[in-house]
Amino acid sequence: MPIQIVSPPSGAPFGPGFQLNVFSDTVGPFLPPLEWEIDWRPDGTHDQEGSITSYPATDPHTNLIKFFPEQGQTMVPTAHAENGTQGTLTVRLMSNAVEAERTSIPVKAEWVIGALNQIGSQAPGGGALTPIQAQQLQQTHESTFPAISLDSLTLEEISSGPQGGVVAANLGAWIYGVLVRIRSVPPEFRVDTADGDYWVRSLAIVRIYRGADLWKRVPIHTSSKIVSFVDEGLVVAVSTIVPIQWLLQISVQVSIAEGVLAQVYLMSTP
Repeated sequence: MPIQIVSPPSGAPFGPGFQLNVFSDTVGPFLPPLEWEIDWRPDGTHDQEGSITSYPATDPHTNLIKFFPEQGQTMVPTAHAENGTQGTLTVRLMSNAVEAERTSIPVKAEWVIGALNQIGSQAPGGGALTPIQAQQLQQTHESTFPAISLDSLTLEEISSGPQGGVVAANLGAWIYGVLVRIRSVPPEFRVDTADGDYWVRSLAIVRIYRGADLWKRVPIHTSSKIVSFVDEGLVVAVSTIVPIQWLLQISVQVSIAEGVLAQVYLMSTP
């Protein structure tokens, strides 16, 4: 299909405060002005219980990574669109006020997780950390975070079994990290190391976002790899093994190289 919805995945929770990641793979040309029109609507509800918001587009082939709805807007949940209600997310690319293309996916209404992101987006200076804030965060992390036993962590798969393409998730609660397990690699990638478990070409790329800004980028070159958010300074503090604070507007996106199959897991406490 022409419009690709990277995040949210089909059938996943979505609602106010969640992150969007969409782009078009249609060659075009498109007549300006261009804009993305996002329509989120729980099924069987009144029109006012959904939301339509627009974002300007300079190049539709470049990923639009934004929070929904627009920053500063708040949507109040209604009794008819409670958590888990089936809904539809429709993305339209508008060219000179005319619909050029569209695509839709099923989603589930979610009001709780996204509310944290809404609060964060309305805070003064919401969005990416400044260099000083990042340094302060790292110093706090180093002084307060104790050792964690990996044996106490659980795995939640966010991929659909061994797959290619892109795997993405919004992280509304504390996560230790992401585990990527490579299941299949094309022979042309060629292993060229003594242990036979390191590929010079990247098998996958793990990207961590805060809001629409890329924070960390970690390439995967081995058959399995744990990308610890603890090591990446994303966790502010914990009490024993239970986190007491988690940064808002965090999401992860794993891009799997063409021809490679992988499984992706979130690692968290029970």
